[in-house]
Amino acid sequence: MTESSNRPGKSEAVLGGQTSFPTDGIVLGGIEGLQKRFAGVTGEERAAYLANALQYEDTGVDFLIEAMNDEEFIVRATAYKLLHSSNSTKAQQAINNGILLKKGDKVYCVYESTLSYNDEFYYIEYCLDSFNPETEEYCEVHGEKNPLFISRHLFQENAESEVITVHQIKILKVNIFTLVLGNYHITFNPWDWCKNNGISLKTKYNENHWEFQRRVFQKLQKDNNLELLSQFWNLMGFSQKMAFFREEVIQENQYFDFRGNNFKEVF
Repeated sequence: MTESSNRPGKSEAVLGGQTSFPTDGIVLGGIEGLQKRFAGVTGEERAAYLANALQYEDTGVDFLIEAMNDEEFIVRATAYKLLHSSNSTKAQQAINNGILLKKGDKVYCVYESTLSYNDEFYYIEYCLDSFNPETEEYCEVHGEKNPLFISRHLFQENAESEVITVHQIKILKVNIFTLVLGNYHITFNPWDWCKNNGISLKTKYNENHWEFQRRVFQKLQKDNNLELLSQFWNLMGFSQKMAFFREEVIQENQYFDFRGNNFKEVF
């Protein structure tokens, strides 16, 4: 993705996740039947049953408010999302503090990878290795800045998607001529690859394999061809991405306030 207005910015939190909700309308047995079915299942099934709650108006809102304190995070997050969509004053008051995160819940933080350097080249520093769990800080590597925090997510799949977005934005801008090639033992025929993908690029006199690869990469950047650029990045032997996410475990109960100055809610 090129820089998009829909992309979460720095210090933003994202609420999402894909839950398959029942599609057969109001559950037989009214709110009591819904509560009974809800109590008889676990995990994502419990979250799915919440989808029908607002059809029961005030009693459904009360049911969702109670679910906001459920032991399972997916249930709390789904209840919050549904209450947020309601115009009920009671519903809006219930989510005023945000989502309750309990000790042991996990959030997923996306960071931009650090570029380190030697006397001649820059190279990607796999930032997870430089994280110190005792101080919960990243060590500076060769004078470079710590990894840049991008966003915080409540669901891993959203963090993984954001990593791809950040990675693609960064490889569009990286100077491939100053970046050390990933793995010199991984070789492929870039001329055949260009031919198979309709890329017209003539070889310069005395140009070696690596120099031609870099020029192909530069052309793909200029053409803003993210699909082929990402593919070529991997073929060049770069096993590391320009972004990564790290799982963080909540150490004490707290509310995650999406409407404060530091967080933004995205559905």
